[in-house]
Formats: sequence, structure tokens, C-alpha cells
Amino acid sequence: MRIRLELVLTDIGGALIRALGLIERRGHRIESCHAECVEDIPGRQRVQVTVNTHERSPEVLARQLLRLYDVLAVDLFALSEISIEQVPRVVAVSPSRSLGIGDVKTANSGEVRTANG
Repeated sequence: MRIRLELVLTDIGGALIRALGLIERRGHRIESCHAECVEDIPGRQRVQVTVNTHERSPEVLARQLLRLYDVLAVDLFALSEISIEQVPRVVAVSPSRSLGIGDVKTANSGEVRTANG
């Protein structure tokens, strides 16, 4: 099962490493990570982590992350998995606005293309 975690951390040294280390030590595989400073609140960092949970409970992981001193908030989103066999005529995939999965558009031709080319 793939999930996306959205974390809000205090922007101090080691906070991101502690959060990512906990995810990895608990047996989850990190697939991607994106971190940025929160512009409207100084001293905060927003982190989006895509994780493969390998049938482990994502709710338990969220509670464990909230126990870390530097983690201020955790939001949990389930990601659906779409294979190319399920959608054989992909023309473009746009960035997600809510769940991290792209909007899939199809064409009449059998040509398969993604947003990169």
C-alpha cells in the first residue's frame, strides 16, 4: 500500500533526518520526499513523503511520527495505484491537487505518452 504523509516540522537541524529515520526504522520504504519552508509561518518546514507501507499500519506510523518533538502535524493520504495495463492510452498526467495522483486523460489513438514526452 502506498501512502503520502504530509508533515509540518520545526525548521531546525536534524528534524527532517529524525522523521525520515523513524519511517525507515519502522520498516517502511521511502519512495520520494519533498521538503520546503512554510512561507506564512517562519520556523516551520512542510515535508511530503511517499511511502510504501508493505502492509503495515499507516495510522500507527502517523502516531509514532507525532511523538517526535519536532513534528507538529501529520496528514495521511492513501494513493491509488494505476498500472499501464489498466489505462493503456495515457496522453498526459497532470500534477495532483489533493491526493498525489495525476489526472489521466485518454486519446482516441493507441499512443502512450506521459507528461515528460
